[in-house]
Amino acid sequence: MSKDLLVSVIIPVYKVEPYLDRCLNTIVNQTYKNLEIILVDDGSPDNCPQMCDDWAKKDKRIKVVHKKNGGLSDARNAGMNVCSGEYISFIDSDDWVEITYIEKLLKKIQEKNSDYAICRFKKTDEKNELFVYERNLKDGITPQELLKCYLLFNEQYSGDIVETDNIMACAWRTLYKRDCIINHRYTLNIVNEDIVFNVDALKNINKIAVVDEYLHCYFTNFDSLSRSFSEKYYLDFKNLMNFMRDKLKGRVDDKFYFGYMFYLYKAIVIKAIYCQDKTLRKKVFKDKEIAKFNNYKNYKNLNKVTKNIKRKFSNFLIKIKFFKLYKLLNRGK
Repeated sequence: MSKDLLVSVIIPVYKVEPYLDRCLNTIVNQTYKNLEIILVDDGSPDNCPQMCDDWAKKDKRIKVVHKKNGGLSDARNAGMNVCSGEYISFIDSDDWVEITYIEKLLKKIQEKNSDYAICRFKKTDEKNELFVYERNLKDGITPQELLKCYLLFNEQYSGDIVETDNIMACAWRTLYKRDCIINHRYTLNIVNEDIVFNVDALKNINKIAVVDEYLHCYFTNFDSLSRSFSEKYYLDFKNLMNFMRDKLKGRVDDKFYFGYMFYLYKAIVIKAIYCQDKTLRKKVFKDKEIAKFNNYKNYKNLNKVTKNIKRKFSNFLIKIKFFKLYKLLNRGK
């Protein structure tokens, strides 16, 4: 494996003071040393800006970009604007990676002569560690197959293992060849920005390399649905619905395309069901633009790719707008 290739690691930083050192220790100690580490301080109001500067003094590979707060997508774009690596990796500043992360992804890319490498990941919080086993993530997967796997909706829990047909469409735990993404940027004012970015990126990717190891640790704080839903989230989710309706048209088979449209409808309705703001909840339920996604064609196609019986019944309750019954049956989940 060539050690001359420069890899840019872009890390947005915002209100992660308790976790930033943990993340950066795993980056600066990578077994692959030829790195450009770009810390994008997205106007963080805590001690993160100073922590970034202190890290830059300790390691000459670290560059710091200070900017006004613009959100995750804007921060990643700022990193892309200044990066110079032949390969690019995005890592969130509350996550961490194994010290062989870059080395193994880059080695696999070179072995397979591919444009994009992806590894498995663990899902962690302060208490638990779950290994996410994406059954369809395997060597030989094509960009078209990967796109379809982004849109599948089946998972089951078995002890500390989450098994799923879905492949999470995230920017992290991946390594991109620069030429495949450098002319793209993350879309602003949208939720689930990673899937939008990857749908665009896959147009330029010819071959995918898979590292069948858990090299990335995804850290999450479990905020309640009611606290995570807001007026801005509602508007940004509507943007996502319209973006994906246009971007996916003609890209995948009907059952994936129309099924995903109902999945988006279901997702925002479930957010509203648990929302404590009655005014906002009613606004979602009465939104005619959102309601267009709730049609029989979309619903039927979602059930075609849904294997779990309970999940099929959940789809049915959302379709007929039995929201109170849905909430009752899913209490505590």
